[in-house]
Amino acid sequence: MKRTVIPLTICCTCALICVISTIYFHFFYPPTIEKIQIASFWVDLMIGLATVGSTIGAFIIAIKSPFWIQNANKTELQLVIKNDFPYRNKTIINEVRIERRPKIDHDENGWPKTSWEKTEKEFHYPTFFYRLKIENVTNKQALNVQLYLEHLRKKGSEQDLDNFLPMFLRWSYTKQIQSDKIIHGMGRYCDFFHICKNKKYLQFDCEENMSTNDMINNTIADPGEYEITLLLGAENSKTIKRYLINLNYKQYWDSDNLDNNPCDIITNISIKEI
Repeated sequence: MKRTVIPLTICCTCALICVISTIYFHFFYPPTIEKIQIASFWVDLMIGLATVGSTIGAFIIAIKSPFWIQNANKTELQLVIKNDFPYRNKTIINEVRIERRPKIDHDENGWPKTSWEKTEKEFHYPTFFYRLKIENVTNKQALNVQLYLEHLRKKGSEQDLDNFLPMFLRWSYTKQIQSDKIIHGMGRYCDFFHICKNKKYLQFDCEENMSTNDMINNTIADPGEYEITLLLGAENSKTIKRYLINLNYKQYWDSDNLDNNPCDIITNISIKEI
């Protein structure tokens, strides 16, 4: 605010001096008693107007300064996603499962007995991760940035999927749901969802994927077109932005022919602010 008020004050002062000098040399030189009286009247009038203007300006600054100070550090964020690298990245997920197998043995009396033997088996799943990029488009750093998965619906439906729970998304390469800051002019990636080969669903990367015996939360099991609503905000953002993402999940990844053709699995992703 100082960078605006101080130059403005200097400019107004210089302009006032120029106006007084111009009036004096044009109308009141050479000086006479009558001209001096007229000049004195105009000078007093200008000083009075300047005083009133300064008082009004100071009053406006005093009223508006909290608003200006509050909005001085506001930032604006933008959400981007594309069906291409680096928004889509292929990797391998390693999963360890514990299997129990019956083992037949004999006790000290020679009677057969059954015990259970635990073994660990490791599975490797080729996986496509889809990510969102959050960009800071202002010259202020964004603080405590979060991205919230608000709705997950079949296209044309007004009801969320049965297994949907609103949750925060996780930042890429971490399990955190909050980014401390995003420097101005830069961006950061947030995990959106992933698709594992030979698994019959698409899984969103939320803060906690709670599951039951018969249902895994925040997944898309059936291929089709879906609408996803996301909220993007920060501690010092101007507003909370709402985005609508249209997703066309065409087919399961259950064929080797799709290993290098992810666009045949997710055929379209589009985003717009609403």
